[in-house]
Amino acid sequence: MAKMSEELGGVMCLVLNRPETKNALSVRMVGEMREALAKLDSMPAPSARVLLLHSSSPGLFCSGADLRERRTMSPSQVSDFLDSLRNMLAELEGIKMPSIAVVDGYALGGGAELALACDLRVGGEHTKIALPETKLGIIPGAGGTQRLTHLIGVSRAKELIYTGRHVNGAEAERIGLINSLARAPPPPPEEPTSSASCCPTPHAHNHNHDHGNNHPPSPAPSAPSKPAPAPSSAFEAGLLLSRQISTSAPLSLHAAKQAITSAPFLSLDQGLDLERRMYEGLLGSEDRLEGLRAFAEKRRAVFKGL
Repeated sequence: MAKMSEELGGVMCLVLNRPETKNALSVRMVGEMREALAKLDSMPAPSARVLLLHSSSPGLFCSGADLRERRTMSPSQVSDFLDSLRNMLAELEGIKMPSIAVVDGYALGGGAELALACDLRVGGEHTKIALPETKLGIIPGAGGTQRLTHLIGVSRAKELIYTGRHVNGAEAERIGLINSLARAPPPPPEEPTSSASCCPTPHAHNHNHDHGNNHPPSPAPSAPSKPAPAPSSAFEAGLLLSRQISTSAPLSLHAAKQAITSAPFLSLDQGLDLERRMYEGLLGSEDRLEGLRAFAEKRRAVFKGL
């Protein structure tokens, strides 16, 4: 559920509180958020000056729509949910006080769209933002093709939606997706070891030693895996980007391109209407069903453009 907190003197907190589902957006949760936003917007300005949207669980923001619930819904129920979600995001965007999304952890799909509806976004070392809908045979359906394009531009929005890739906090700050990034302070410098210090006892660093029972020492931590080498030429960079895009559903890519390309020339309402038409046109596709099956079976989808 969503809950409202009034603890910070003028800073109102709207808290995402479904940790068991990673704050997935259910019908009930969206309804509760709309109720909370209506209450917040009716409060007098001196007592409600800023809205802080955050999660009750550190390292987590919102995993997007509740796909388990979605699988139980009829097409008309899905349409009603999308209407309610779109209205909730419009109400969040239109609230009279400034709003800030605290993206501490994953903001995926509808979770990213929720953050995009706020005036400002802040992140941290665990921030991961993605719009992965094209990997599921659809496109962002709650304003992602429009708000993301308005925020970071057509070209970057196309890349992130075509590939569905995750953007960490540092990159999100660099491209303007978040406004500021909290960085952990550097560790304090190590104390120099005295040449006259005593040797530690044999069990001083054995955390498995307990009440005189001897256990084998913990294995040394394995070396961190090396990152993939950077492309050595522009052609290799093009191939890498092409491979990232090619695993998305072809119909989704076509629809996403139309919605994103049109965004700069339409009002937000017109763009959202276009996005909705493109989104609904994909719901009955075979690729959409394959995307849902692959998600449930934890495998890569095999899209056929049907």
